[in-house]
Amino acid sequence: MDNGSDRLPAGDQGYFLQGWQTYCKVRKFGYMFHRDVYEALHRVLIEDATRPFGFVDVGCGDSVSTVAALRGAEIGRYVGIDISRALLDLARVELVTLGCPVTLVESDYRIALADWQDTVDVVWIGQSLHHMKSDEKLPVMRQVRRILASGGLFLIWEPTSLPGEDRFGWQTRVDDYVATWVRARRGRTSDGGRA
Repeated sequence: MDNGSDRLPAGDQGYFLQGWQTYCKVRKFGYMFHRDVYEALHRVLIEDATRPFGFVDVGCGDSVSTVAALRGAEIGRYVGIDISRALLDLARVELVTLGCPVTLVESDYRIALADWQDTVDVVWIGQSLHHMKSDEKLPVMRQVRRILASGGLFLIWEPTSLPGEDRFGWQTRVDDYVATWVRARRGRTSDGGRA
């Protein structure tokens, strides 16, 4: 998940990190199916990625879930892009276990992708693109297409409608998630226990 901190004032990382703690609870308790999504990412990388592959993690955050997805895959290099130095510092610790060259880029990913010079095999955007306005998304997609190697994979995870779900159903489901997040932020799990 991109942290969305490009929307925060530059000096307000403390406020952002408080929100990140809530996100970590959401991830831990499976409120947004992180485990399922990253297991699916792992399968795709094992089955479909060139070997060894270069992997760009757009809006990498602390890289915890991505590291789990990359374990056992033949990764040749990892590049994580995030605007938060504090999260990149956490990612640096997580990424040690990958056993490949790691580059962390502190930048708005729109700028980092526009400046990118070489090709890459896999680009992953996990819950990040929705933080951008509609007219900002197409340029990002074009930059990814520009840097993606022939036969490369561009993988995106975003909140979307379920099969047969209309906009109202989607909004109701999201509202239920938000209520769960509020409980998580207050330190309570969905069953009323303490987080």
